[in-house]
Amino acid sequence: MPGCDIDLREGGAYRFVWEWEEDRKLQRMAACGTFRDIDPERRLFYTEALDMWPHNETLVDQTFRAEGNRTHVTMLLTYPSMEVRNAALASPMEEGLEASCASLDRLLP
Repeated sequence: MPGCDIDLREGGAYRFVWEWEEDRKLQRMAACGTFRDIDPERRLFYTEALDMWPHNETLVDQTFRAEGNRTHVTMLLTYPSMEVRNAALASPMEEGLEASCASLDRLLP
């Protein structure tokens, strides 16, 4: 993740850039958006637009719930259309999210 800019406040913006190698070619993807609601330790509500679909803003509602010494994270994504949702499902998004979570597991004992 060579790019990670976050202004974590309501109205603040973020931009994430990911890079990975696929078929010996460097691939790059970016996401950006704006934080609409922040409830520390409980919820982030924000917009998300990917560089490949900049005009298809998705709403993301991320909630956090403590469970003993773990945190349960729920993400609800509301896509602007069925077409955008289907494109997201056909993408490697799930694999990328799993890789991100695995990285967090390695960083946090």
